[in-house]
Amino acid sequence: MPSTIAKFAHLQIPLEDVVKATNSFHHDNIIGQGDFGRAYKGRLLRSGRLINIAARRFDCKHGDGDLKFLREISVLSDLSHPNLLSIIGFCDEKDEKIVVTTYEATGSHRAVSKQPGPHMDTNIEDICKCGSCIELPPL
Repeated sequence: MPSTIAKFAHLQIPLEDVVKATNSFHHDNIIGQGDFGRAYKGRLLRSGRLINIAARRFDCKHGDGDLKFLREISVLSDLSHPNLLSIIGFCDEKDEKIVVTTYEATGSHRAVSKQPGPHMDTNIEDICKCGSCIELPPL
């Protein structure tokens, strides 16, 4: 996996930055729990400005956790749509595997995808069926 992860080196975020952004993964910042770990909200300083993030902390005790982690980075880095979350980066150090995405506190993707409106030209549920997005915890 190290050689594969190298192609995403530009997305690496130091663990120290993620820990600071989530207030040391404080329980008040938990926004979801999935099969592969918890997701935390936070505020990360990037390019001189604070942005709202979701940090999905993988529990790699499951047999294919490393593969799911890499697949999620790969799929999210290829997605580009204004109605989907965007990858900010990832952390892979000190036995921590964390995917960091944008975070908007607007409810789950299921709830948002059902809302009618001209801004929704594609159903998010259909987009999420195309890869590991389906594994993301509701935001």
